[in-house]
Amino acid sequence: GKPVVVYHRSGAAEVVIDGVTGIHIHQQTPAALEQGIRETLQKKWISSSIKKHAKAYNEENFLQQFQRAFDRMLLTE
Repeated sequence: GKPVVVYHRSGAAEVVIDGVTGIHIHQQTPAALEQGIRETLQKKWISSSIKKHAKAYNEENFLQQFQRAFDRMLLTE
């Protein structure tokens, strides 16, 4: 339930909602990271929203989604 700071062109940025589950930074510099950390400390975060979003990416959900995709692929061949 804690926010994260991620580079906006990273793989992590695909799952972090800017301003909701974390902060996207636009440069890979110490100054940009510092600013991102400052933003996270100043903002009020909704821990339950962050946890709920993170659950969509847990191992159990990944395996279920993978199995469904695999099953669909088998049905179409």
